[in-house]
Amino acid sequence: MPENEMAEIHQRTTAAVTAAIQAAGQLAQAAIEIRIAQLQRAARASEEQARRIRAQVRAAQQAGATVWRPATRPSWWRQASAEDIARAWRASTEWAAVDPRAQAAQRVIVVRLAEPGVHGDPQTGARPGDEAWLSDQLDRAAMDDLDRPAEARHDDAGERRRTAQDRQEAMAVHVREVCTADRAERVIASAAWPALAYKLDQLERAGHDVRDLLRQVPGFVDRAHTPAAYAFRVVDDYATEQGAGATQAGGIVPG
Repeated sequence: MPENEMAEIHQRTTAAVTAAIQAAGQLAQAAIEIRIAQLQRAARASEEQARRIRAQVRAAQQAGATVWRPATRPSWWRQASAEDIARAWRASTEWAAVDPRAQAAQRVIVVRLAEPGVHGDPQTGARPGDEAWLSDQLDRAAMDDLDRPAEARHDDAGERRRTAQDRQEAMAVHVREVCTADRAERVIASAAWPALAYKLDQLERAGHDVRDLLRQVPGFVDRAHTPAAYAFRVVDDYATEQGAGATQAGGIVPG
């Protein structure tokens, strides 16, 4: 094929991808605004409705992760179409403000798109002005099913019962080992610490490396509205991702 024809095909392909990610960015911005409006309306209605909407938004966030996660793998790009790239861009853009993994995936996409000359700017649009509030709502959604005091829960049959204080002291050792001293104390002093300690204890007994999970929590956790709640969401997401990966690889989930 003549060189000029190859150049023309490349130019058309680049233009198609550029147009697709621009449209995807606009859709992501609209989706974020809709979700925030839903949460705000629910917060003014009733706690039950607020819980239901938070669960829906949380489910949408986790569903988005299944779309952007493959884009972080080199093998995915060998067969990705412009539509595939646009979907991954939209999903990562939609949640980048409140999910550090989505933000990292977005950076990968930017680098990959730059190779054929496509410019993707994650700084334009899709950044809600109240992203801290949206993040807090997702934290609360992750913990809604654990809002009962950990002391009221029972261990699995056959397991030695442990007091909440024993559990929290054991999990605090992990947190202090992984985090800086100030950051660890902010997490442990947070109102959501009993729920996080309970979750970490569950994961450890299920076979997860709790310290490895805690290493995935971003350094800015101590600036979150409720540090332990934010850590809960990140740890829960990574544990779920590990379980899904194990299931795909060999049909076995840790524990």
